[in-house]
Amino acid sequence: MSTGSVSHPLRVVLYARMSSDKQEASVPQQLEWAEAKAQADNLTVVATFTDEGISGHETERPGLADLLDFCRQESRRGRPLDGVLAWKADRLSRADSQAAGWFYWELRRAGLWCLVCSDRSYDFDADADRLTLNVNQDFSANKFSKDLADNSTRGKLSVARAGRHAGGRVPYGYRMRWKTTESGKPVPDRYIVDREAADVVKFIFDAYASGRLSLNGIVQELE
Repeated sequence: MSTGSVSHPLRVVLYARMSSDKQEASVPQQLEWAEAKAQADNLTVVATFTDEGISGHETERPGLADLLDFCRQESRRGRPLDGVLAWKADRLSRADSQAAGWFYWELRRAGLWCLVCSDRSYDFDADADRLTLNVNQDFSANKFSKDLADNSTRGKLSVARAGRHAGGRVPYGYRMRWKTTESGKPVPDRYIVDREAADVVKFIFDAYASGRLSLNGIVQELE
C-alpha cells in the first residue's frame, strides 16, 4: 500500500536529525520540508522529535528513543500511528541493516507500517520495500558512515605525520605554534618540542624501558 492510496489523513511522527552544521539539510530545513510534505500528502503530524549534533551511526539517541516510546504509548492507548515522516531514511539511522532493522521492527510492533521520505515512501508490510530499505541501509547510509570515518582517520593521520595539529589537546612534550591567516585570524599550525617537558618524557620512557622504575615508581618520582 502506498501513502498516496490512503484516503484518510495518516497519523505520523516527524523526526529530524543532523550531525553537523555542514550537512546539506539542517534540522530547521528538514522541519520546513516536512510541513510542506504533510500538507501535500494528507499527513497529520502528531509529534515531532529531533536530534542535533549526533551521528546517525549512533543507535542510542535521545530524540529517537523518545519517538519510539511515544509510538509505543500511542499503541497501548489503542490509537497506533501510521508511520514516520523523515527527510531521508538515513536521518533515522546510518547503522547497518541489522542494527537499524531492530528499530524498524519495534516501530512495526507499535503498529506503524510506513516511512515517508522526500525521495520515496517505504511500506513495512511490502517485501520489496523492506528489501530496498535494507539494501540502501547497508550500501548507502551505512557505507557513508564507514567511508567518512576512514577518510577522517586517514586525513588526521596525514596531518599528524606532517607535525600539524589534528585536533584535541596538544600532546605533553609539545607546544603549539600558531600562524596568522590572511584575514589576521590566529590558527594552530604545528607542534614544536617543549624542551622542558621533553626531558620529563624521556625520563619516563627510559625509567620504564630499563626496568629501573615501575609505573607507580615513576608517578612517585614525578610527584
